[in-house]
Amino acid sequence: MKNRAISKLLKTQLFWLLPMVIYSCQPNLETKIESPTFGLEYKLNGKVKTLDVYFYEVNEKFGEFIKGDRKNWRRKYHIDKSGNLTKKETFDTNDNLHSVTKYNYQSGNLISYKDFDKFGNIDNSSNFEYDNDGNKIKSNHFDAENRLKSFYVMSYDRFGNLIEENRFEPDGQLLWKDKYNYDSKGNMVEHSSYKSNGDLKYKYVYEYDSNGNETSLIRFNNRKEIELKEVYSYINNNTLNEMIKYNSEGKISYSNKYFYNDKNDVIKIESVLDDNFEYRYDEQNNWIEKVNIIGDFPETITERIIEYY
Repeated sequence: MKNRAISKLLKTQLFWLLPMVIYSCQPNLETKIESPTFGLEYKLNGKVKTLDVYFYEVNEKFGEFIKGDRKNWRRKYHIDKSGNLTKKETFDTNDNLHSVTKYNYQSGNLISYKDFDKFGNIDNSSNFEYDNDGNKIKSNHFDAENRLKSFYVMSYDRFGNLIEENRFEPDGQLLWKDKYNYDSKGNMVEHSSYKSNGDLKYKYVYEYDSNGNETSLIRFNNRKEIELKEVYSYINNNTLNEMIKYNSEGKISYSNKYFYNDKNDVIKIESVLDDNFEYRYDEQNNWIEKVNIIGDFPETITERIIEYY
């Protein structure tokens, strides 16, 4: 199975949209900006050309929630017809441009990206190399003066699973090494990170159900002691139902239970302070407005302006 480590990462990126559990277990994978299937990561239907995301305070008028002042920065994404993210722009609350990132592809693979400041000057850039199977085997990262800051070298097993990732200084000195192990179904079952001297930094161990859904995560520290454990349950085969997090003493630190509408968008997260979500949808069944209510108080309205091909 091809590079299940990256598939695992894409799964993680889906979850931020809920919002819900953030997998602290994800591989280092400095390639996380990679977006070969933008629609998958951002849960979009149809041929999306641009996605503009705004965040607002919430006001109430005649018993209904309406948009108040802008909060947080606006993000605009440009997507090509193949679903690849080609440009990302960020704006402040007054719509002044803050930064731009441009992505370049070849044969469906991301081969480079550049970050620009609001004046059009390069902040940093990266380029990527692939093997004949489309696996990323090296990445180089540069500063604003085009000086090499670091580079990564990755290796894979015969199934295309990432098994080792090394980060180096510009002079070739090893900074850290990550190793990954998989079961016969291609599920990542172990992720260990090491210092340059070979000492363990941390280790994650994963378990899965028969559908390939992750059912537990355990993090060990450098002394191989349990730091945390997360347990997940699912409904309808692969829809997250509940997440329970345990501390190092095995006691529950918190839990979340998730409820969905008929479009499989989260409408409620049952926790200490319940999160509730209300949506408006367009004709493509993409949500274009989401109201986040924490406890009894509306927190944020997120607006998505979507342009299609």
